[in-house]
Amino acid sequence: MKHKKVSFLKENGEFSLSLLSFGIVHVKKSKEHKRSVNYYWNTRTQEIIIGSGTLRNHNSIPSIAHLFNYKRSSADLSREEIQLGDSVCVLLNTTAALFLFGSIVGIDKSKKGTYFHILPHDKMFPFQLNRVIKVKHQKNNIYLLNDGANERHEYMATKNLAFAKYQYQVEFVEFIISYIKIAPLVISYASDKSKIINEKTLLQCHKVLF
Repeated sequence: MKHKKVSFLKENGEFSLSLLSFGIVHVKKSKEHKRSVNYYWNTRTQEIIIGSGTLRNHNSIPSIAHLFNYKRSSADLSREEIQLGDSVCVLLNTTAALFLFGSIVGIDKSKKGTYFHILPHDKMFPFQLNRVIKVKHQKNNIYLLNDGANERHEYMATKNLAFAKYQYQVEFVEFIISYIKIAPLVISYASDKSKIINEKTLLQCHKVLF
């Protein structure tokens, strides 16, 4: 099976690219534990596939890997760099949805900034059902949760109001909400020297968190 490089037109550094324009596309090659791993996007199943084992019946697959020079390994979840295929969370803070969980399936770059195309994991997500949502990349608004590979093997979440499909996404929501709730409590004790940290304080913290 061969990778066929996709030609790409950039005008003054501006461009738009969508993985959904392909049936299957080679997204990137990443170094992991001294070996190279190929990442593919399958539009039909809406998932990232690692390795070419399941794609052996394809003689040629289009590749966009040459278009992006990622600095960090895709499997390194401590990276700030957002890559195509990543599973992310966006903090929306709207009345319809507080969070958006989805896959990075495209990118727009223009003078106005960088916009990522995010395909929601939950098909019932309230904005643009079954369509991508473009989100401007700003500091601390898009959080990397997973490299998107083989997510069909992740634990599924029970139905929830956060539109989280997988359990690891639910755990992220719980972490964010607990942080939001406990921050005012911590500040109140830090700013008021008359307040004493005792067993009652610990019980308050436990109640806020759990």
